[in-house]
Amino acid sequence: MSTIYLMKIDHSANQYRYYSIRIDPDLFGRWTLIRQWGRLDYDGGRLRMDTFESEIQALNRLSEIVTQKKKRGYQLDK
Repeated sequence: MSTIYLMKIDHSANQYRYYSIRIDPDLFGRWTLIRQWGRLDYDGGRLRMDTFESEIQALNRLSEIVTQKKKRGYQLDK
């Protein structure tokens, strides 16, 4: 699966943020949801990985997170 990139840029609030999210299978038949986020103008950022027993569970969580981020002003990076 490819990575979904979201960005939130609000000059008036000094917000320059990114959020990337993807799902990868692991060696044990589970699925890992990998999220990375931070400021666009800084190196680094934060990383979080959550493991799910099925791809459907991971996809459902991915969908929830993307919906939540869009409500907070993030937009898909094209």
